[in-house]
Amino acid sequence: MPNWCENSLEVSAQDSAMLKSIVEKVLRFDQEENQQVVDFNLLIPMPEEVNIVSGGYGWPSFRLLGLDRLQQLTDELIDEFIKDGKKALRLSLLSRENHWTVGDFIHWLNVHSNEQDYFHFDLALGQQYIDNQRKYNAPTWYEWAYANWGVKWNADTQCCDDILDGQTCFCVSFNTAWCPPLEWFTELTHRFPEASFRLAYFEPGMLFAGIQSSDETETCHCEYPDSVEKLFNIAMEFGYSKDDFEFDHE
Repeated sequence: MPNWCENSLEVSAQDSAMLKSIVEKVLRFDQEENQQVVDFNLLIPMPEEVNIVSGGYGWPSFRLLGLDRLQQLTDELIDEFIKDGKKALRLSLLSRENHWTVGDFIHWLNVHSNEQDYFHFDLALGQQYIDNQRKYNAPTWYEWAYANWGVKWNADTQCCDDILDGQTCFCVSFNTAWCPPLEWFTELTHRFPEASFRLAYFEPGMLFAGIQSSDETETCHCEYPDSVEKLFNIAMEFGYSKDDFEFDHE
């Protein structure tokens, strides 16, 4: 499980119509939670193509498919991919007997699909990684999420203001894994330059905190032990007190 970073987003629009447009890109009603929740996909949708398995046989296949097809399939290269000694020996014998290049091995795996599982490859998944990298500059959801949202997962909403007709501001609290969604927040401020945004965040596990402001007047980042007082001031916005921490804060 990750450390959870606590976030508080404050939004102020020039009028209710602008706020409605912002809400449509930040919040959606979740039937199961019975409340409005933050959904990063509303502002920056994750492409369906990248929402695939990150890991497993995908990465060795990605690496294999990225090699020069004319390169000889040497024992040294085999050892980089195959960690099981018995399987590595079998592949080495096949390669020597048939004078395989990397391209020959890939062709053989495509023809004998059962061998892909045996040698821990998934060429279709690896090719999808390559296609995604070319199109989205990210092989899977993991890299895409960090590049576009600033975090690995979508938000876990904790509390959201009721938004009434005619309202011009709201506040929502949500958690994110490991760090705040700074890439998402930056895009939000760019998309609505005439509105005011303030994102405060505090990560109680690693003890860092900060504020991102659309007008940059409050923007800061602080970590323990370098900026203890600033850290505490932001932590108190999330309901903490100095007594919640055991280290010396004097």
